[in-house]
Amino acid sequence: MKTLLKISSTFLLVFFLLPACEKDQEAPAPAAKPSLSIETVKGPEKEDCGGFEWRVKFKLKDADKQKGWVVQKITFAEKVNHCDDSKRIDNTLTYWEAWEVLLPRNTDSLWYLGNGTYDDMYRSPAYPDSKGSKDVKGQVKFFADQKLPDTFKKNNRDTYAGGLPSTKEKPDFWDDKDALSHDLNTTWVCCDDKKTTTQTTTPEVNQPVKGKIADRTLLDPIGHLIDDGIPAWTDGYTAAESEQLRAIATEIASLPTQQLQLSLGQYTLVFSGTDEEIDAMSKVYLLLRVLYNLPANADRESVKVYGGWIHPSISNPGTGFNLGWPVAASGFGPSAKILVAGAFDGYLGRAYDAVGELGYFNGNFPKRVF
Repeated sequence: MKTLLKISSTFLLVFFLLPACEKDQEAPAPAAKPSLSIETVKGPEKEDCGGFEWRVKFKLKDADKQKGWVVQKITFAEKVNHCDDSKRIDNTLTYWEAWEVLLPRNTDSLWYLGNGTYDDMYRSPAYPDSKGSKDVKGQVKFFADQKLPDTFKKNNRDTYAGGLPSTKEKPDFWDDKDALSHDLNTTWVCCDDKKTTTQTTTPEVNQPVKGKIADRTLLDPIGHLIDDGIPAWTDGYTAAESEQLRAIATEIASLPTQQLQLSLGQYTLVFSGTDEEIDAMSKVYLLLRVLYNLPANADRESVKVYGGWIHPSISNPGTGFNLGWPVAASGFGPSAKILVAGAFDGYLGRAYDAVGELGYFNGNFPKRVF
């Protein structure tokens, strides 16, 4: 998946010819490399008990005539314990993801839909009654005229890169030298009366940046139904809210797929870049898992993912992929009970492609009967 990269004035290569007879003359200085920088577009926000959100753009300077890839190595480690020190979460994952630098940039479908306000996001919920740490370590470099190996795959079920090309295998061209650091670390204790949370970022941001406000007047009736009727997954879920989700899905289930695609495209546009983006898009993420009867133990080789939702199947590569997670259904047909059984554990990477996931589900899986 291609992305927005801020690109400016022309990159010039200057070559100097040396006289062959002047052996003692100094060698020419190497040509200047394009300058890559990280710009915060929202956050970093810090909550008690480990919650955070940080969105950035990767800006490439003096390279408007170049093509290539911005590649980021991600190492994501999360360790969360209950207050009695029993284990709750303990996962580590390393992968490489890539953003294409290619003109014209409007070939990027997410940008065309207005969802190109950032290139990368780190997001975590708070964990009351727990102690732990989350460490997201990014190393970012630009490679001009570089071809990605075949191991990079879009919608890779083994990473959190969503639609970006990504791989868990170290690329032959990769080394850590001169890579920019894009790191966020948070450590917390939230037990009884003790509440401490520390958070650091690299690059350090002196003044957090706010997101824009969603203009809900631009939502169509289906968008309003989703926004008003479905509780956000990011806030936790009760059995009563699961029933509420099911009721809205029942209303939407009879819509033609094309109409729902148009509505989700507009919904995405309204919430893109806002403070509420992940909360709003989590409603759609749940909705699609109720509308379609998805396998709980799918063949990993055929699975595609369309967003960076922290998913338990991704950190367990030796198992089948639960495509319906966090939604669980007991039984089939109108009498099946729908329950949101898994908790939101965070989000990494590019924006969620809800329209793309709807098309994937619709082309490969049956709709649920209500």
